[in-house]
Amino acid sequence: MKKIMIYGAGKLGQQLASTILNHFSGTHQVLGFIDDLKCKCPNHFLGLPILGNLLEISSMAEYSAKEAQLIMGIGYSSMLGRQRAFDSAKDLRYYFESIIHPSSYIEKSATISEGVIILAGVIIDHNVILKPINHIDIGVLIGEDSIIEANNFVAAKTTIAGSVKVGQNNFIGTDTTIVNDIIIGSNNIINAKTLVFRNVANNRKIMSVDKQLDVSL
Repeated sequence: MKKIMIYGAGKLGQQLASTILNHFSGTHQVLGFIDDLKCKCPNHFLGLPILGNLLEISSMAEYSAKEAQLIMGIGYSSMLGRQRAFDSAKDLRYYFESIIHPSSYIEKSATISEGVIILAGVIIDHNVILKPINHIDIGVLIGEDSIIEANNFVAAKTTIAGSVKVGQNNFIGTDTTIVNDIIIGSNNIINAKTLVFRNVANNRKIMSVDKQLDVSL
């Protein structure tokens, strides 16, 4: 039985707790939540406590990196904050467990790295590479030979076509479509329902359904 703690006690962390309790209770024991921000959330959710912040719990033997692994449950409101949290935990030698929903479909040739979350109904085609702490939400499709670098949040029902390259720290909104062979840089926000048919640089906000309006962040 793997002992895990969910890093983040907000809505995403609570969603992941529910997913794990419903689908992974035979293999994963959830000890509770790590909360660095003292979020305005219940002290307990589904019977699981908020254990403290990362530094506090890392000094406790039962929650140390030798005893427990982490699940990335920090949402997309600060993509750089997610990356900093990951880096801080790695400095303390924590390992991030990947969670792959049993209703997802992943080709055997795909590569899933540390700390990746893949939720219900996701399809990952052959030779796809997902680097650490990517969040792939419900119903996402990622086409063949695409490479998704670390720490991206791909929201529900998004389609990423074949041979797409995505950099780091991007938020890709719900029901977005990215066509074949597109290159997306890092630190971008792509609004929901956007059709991305041109390459995207770094630090951009992409809007509009058909015109791909591109503005600086």
